[in-house]
Amino acid sequence: MKSEKLSRRDFLRASVMVGGGALLAACAPQPAPAPAEPEVVEVEVTREVEVEVPVKETVIVEQPAAPADVTITFLSMLYGSDPSAWLGMFEGWAEEFREETGINVKVQGHDWSVARPFYLLAY
Repeated sequence: MKSEKLSRRDFLRASVMVGGGALLAACAPQPAPAPAEPEVVEVEVTREVEVEVPVKETVIVEQPAAPADVTITFLSMLYGSDPSAWLGMFEGWAEEFREETGINVKVQGHDWSVARPFYLLAY
């Protein structure tokens, strides 16, 4: 057998090949573990069943009426070319609210030029 001297270049080439092979082997997907033996577990199951109970009597509870002297104020900026239509819409809703709750609503509409300072200082 002939003995040759290993050059630095050959040594580095062999080292890179061995290192690359080790890297590829480390990155290979791991085989899935073998399935374990199924474990038998005994569990006691309780079941809740809803039972319909007959109603003996029905009671209707009326909502107490709000005091007659309660008034709230609704502030709005006026939109569109016809401010009266805007205010009329809100006043209609205020009337429906009063009929359902007994609470009076005072609707105030303000022009955009005065609305912001008025709202900051109003209450």
